[in-house]
Amino acid sequence: MVTIAPRRTGLSCSSEGSFWTTKHDVDPRTDAPGLDDGALAPVISLVAARARAEADQVSCDEVSGDEVSGDEVGNVPEDAVGRDGALLGRLYGERWHDLPSHLGRVAAGLERLLERGPTAIDPSDALPGATLSNAWLGVRAASAHAPIIADEAEVLAEALGASLTQLPLDQLGRVASAVLALAAAGGAEAAWADRADVDAARSVLDAHGADLREAAELHRQVYERFTERVWEIRSTRLDAGTRRRGVLRRRLLRLDLLAARRTEALQGSVRSQAQLILRAREARRRLVTLAPLLERHLGRRWRGPLTDVAPIVRSQDALRQLHRALGDQLDVDRLRDLLLADAFTSDELTACAMRLTDALRAWEDELTTLSGGNPWALPADDLARWAADTGGALVQLMGVLVEMSEHGGEAVPLRTVVDVLLLREHAEEQAGGHPIERAEDPPDEPATEVSSQSQNASSL
Repeated sequence: MVTIAPRRTGLSCSSEGSFWTTKHDVDPRTDAPGLDDGALAPVISLVAARARAEADQVSCDEVSGDEVSGDEVGNVPEDAVGRDGALLGRLYGERWHDLPSHLGRVAAGLERLLERGPTAIDPSDALPGATLSNAWLGVRAASAHAPIIADEAEVLAEALGASLTQLPLDQLGRVASAVLALAAAGGAEAAWADRADVDAARSVLDAHGADLREAAELHRQVYERFTERVWEIRSTRLDAGTRRRGVLRRRLLRLDLLAARRTEALQGSVRSQAQLILRAREARRRLVTLAPLLERHLGRRWRGPLTDVAPIVRSQDALRQLHRALGDQLDVDRLRDLLLADAFTSDELTACAMRLTDALRAWEDELTTLSGGNPWALPADDLARWAADTGGALVQLMGVLVEMSEHGGEAVPLRTVVDVLLLREHAEEQAGGHPIERAEDPPDEPATEVSSQSQNASSL
């Protein structure tokens, strides 16, 4: 067995227990899911430094000096295989020879996928058993929903002239919601395709919305009671009908109102009917001066005193929501063409957005229920690849990781298990691909050989 002297490192340690049951304060691995051929050297050097400090029971005071440099840690004994075997024996025990020698990089890649993917685990705390079970369920959910999300996103992207498959899933969900909101609002004006235009229209609506609402409400009440003939009644006669004196004029006004009525009898007194009609006429007069401005900014939505403000506000809100969701992906010309064609009220676009919204909601519900992860961590394109890569790694590692995590009867975090597999692969590489034989105790020398050697020594 090779004896390795402890070195001074900047790693925190504990003088009790072993490396197998302690947490790591340093993550020595690279950010990439997979590790290239030259990536194991710094990984194993730092793993070895931690292992030596704990296996030799070096106190925290002894190892709290300056951090060891890459050259110093890389200065290893000539017998590299023996060194790795000694470390693995201290970390995992005599059964380290039984560990697979080709899964170190695969395990490190799986750890990175689980940490940065939708599962969003913390490898330093997560126990392999429950973590990998939830990961399996997450992979199954992603495999079921990712193709639907990607397909519907491509259809919607082609319609909007945007690259939606690379958007985060939560942003993609906001785009689909905005499309459905536009459909519910009956589309929008083509002139509002540009952000500046819809903002200007909204400012005009905010300034004069009260007048529009009042005029629309008054005209609604008038048309519930009278036909268009009511506007032919002279204003002088209506004014006279509001006064207490002038019984004859009120009688004449009553005849005019009866001729224009929509119901069998007048609703209310002649005086109240005259006041309602006069207020509606005044509201009309106020809108005459605003008509050019309102027609310019509201387009087809401008209907004079009958303009309904509420659906216009909903339409503008939905369009501004789409602008925010698309961000830099907004194609103003394509959006203008869609609005001109009333495409947002078509069944094809609405059904696509509905299927996409349902798939995103189902994916979020399943993942949150299973592991409480982050369903919006990856774009639509990357979600399917994550499911394939993670599922492939789990097939190779599920059994060995669970078995290693239960080694010695104590639960250990996933990161510790991955470190040992990395060190085992490094040991195999140091051996040049040849199997590493178990170290056996030297056999006892035969007694006859010992006696003959002692006789030769005495004769000499």
